[in-house]
Amino acid sequence: MLSRGAPAYFVGPWDLNRGYPCVPSSPDAGTVVLIESEAKGAALPWHAKKLVLVLSAMRHFAAELERDGFDVTVLRAPSYLEGIRRHVQARGSSEVHAMRPREHALDVRLSRAAENGTLGVPMHLHDDGGEGRPFLLARDEAARWCASQKPRGGELQRWRQDRFYAHVRQKTGWLMEGGKPIGGKYSFDADNRKVPKGTRPPKRLRFSPDAITERTMRRVTRDFPRVWGSVEGFDWPVTRDDARRALEHFFTDCAKDFGPFQDAMLEDEPWMWHALLSVPLNLGLITPQEMVEAALEAHDRGRMPIASCEGFVRQVAGWREFMRAVYWARMPAMRDANELGGKRRLPTFYWEPETTDMRCVRSAAGQVRDTGYAHHIQRLMVL
Repeated sequence: MLSRGAPAYFVGPWDLNRGYPCVPSSPDAGTVVLIESEAKGAALPWHAKKLVLVLSAMRHFAAELERDGFDVTVLRAPSYLEGIRRHVQARGSSEVHAMRPREHALDVRLSRAAENGTLGVPMHLHDDGGEGRPFLLARDEAARWCASQKPRGGELQRWRQDRFYAHVRQKTGWLMEGGKPIGGKYSFDADNRKVPKGTRPPKRLRFSPDAITERTMRRVTRDFPRVWGSVEGFDWPVTRDDARRALEHFFTDCAKDFGPFQDAMLEDEPWMWHALLSVPLNLGLITPQEMVEAALEAHDRGRMPIASCEGFVRQVAGWREFMRAVYWARMPAMRDANELGGKRRLPTFYWEPETTDMRCVRSAAGQVRDTGYAHHIQRLMVL
């Protein structure tokens, strides 16, 4: 255990990566605190498998750091900020390091605490964007892009994903040659709408629960009565090693046909050719840069056609980054926006899919209940 006065590093459940600045560079550089927020756990009727995923991944990350000699504390606290305060008080921390949270409300609370000196010691909030971080662009750069976009020809919407995506491609040089997009265009989306007649998706790599995950499954069943779905059948990656195996599996077994069939749906085929990598990505177990570089390598080796490679890169470097830029530009107004004036509650069949005769909805909603997952076409076109 480190002596009193060492810096404290708050690792959120979205920052489970030893390369992030919220993790000390060595065991003697500071203490690590991970917090299970009671407020977050009670905020929504979460899917049971999502709770298992987040809590198990946190416990695995803590155990990994402890094995390597780090001074790690896992706290249950009313909120993230209160957990940090308790840790600082208990350990006499000289300062706190953390990453900017992904959620606006928590970002505001931590930013105010840093500005107001609420914790009694300096708090440093590191950008969540940049090389080797959760997002490719720094927040300021994404904000500058949003501010630079002006309506053209009477357009109502200033921000368009295709323009943003082109900006990221030009900045990074990904799939570019001589300043131009490889293949003569930025998007091959029109080539990626084939029907998988006579073919079935590959068998997917799954991850059996270990002792930590099994304990977490029992705890979620016992302590979270409001959950939807079940912990049974949980088999998502919860460690960086798992995430790297999932990444390799996708580019070995699925990437070739990802593009052509990315907009297809088959009944009783929940995964199709999708990567299933957003789960470890949003925990921090892998980075967007790793994912894009793996796609580029697969393309260079002839294992991923340009249409598939570009479609994958667009999801990671285009849509994910674009929606994050818009989120921070429009929050908090976006949270309560209701452009279409909807007032009715979601129909019961979203929670009890067997109550509807609509086959696509019953299949997609039932899949979400059973697995905690729906791919992007199910979300866009059905749910």
